[in-house]
Amino acid sequence: MKQSGYRTTFHIYSIFFLSLLGTLLVVCCLFAMLITVANPNGKNVRLG
Repeated sequence: MKQSGYRTTFHIYSIFFLSLLGTLLVVCCLFAMLITVANPNGKNVRLG
């Protein structure tokens, strides 16, 4: 059975959007880890 063009386009855009959202989430987490330093007493301190 052939899928409609609208449904296929929506599927492609939704996959792209979810991938972009996941990538941005990972980048934000890595950036937060980059600017945070753990002290020996267990406290996290932000630089800047």
